[in-house]
Amino acid sequence: MARYPKTAAGYIEQQSGRVLQTAWSKVDRIAGQAMKAVNDRNRRKYVLAGLAALVAAGRVAEQAYSRLRSTPAGESGGGSPRRKAARRKKAGRKVARKAMNRRNASRKKHR
Repeated sequence: MARYPKTAAGYIEQQSGRVLQTAWSKVDRIAGQAMKAVNDRNRRKYVLAGLAALVAAGRVAEQAYSRLRSTPAGESGGGSPRRKAARRKKAGRKVARKAMNRRNASRKKHR
């Protein structure tokens, strides 16, 4: 059975590890093709393709971490815009309810 990370950071780390692992396997495959290449021009082409795969994987991992850092604590940052709007609305109602309770409590004291 697969182990699931308990935090968003753990999940991002797991995903970026998978992306980088896939990129390295692609680099190994491309390096094998470069070894078999007949001339230098084709070898360079294969080596550049392998490096591009690694750079792209690193960029994907970096973006995932930056998204994680940009989301406020306690908010997952995931989901559809409609679901995010519902979460914000619910949080607003919660704040309004607390304010109403404070007002009612102060009114009860003055009666």
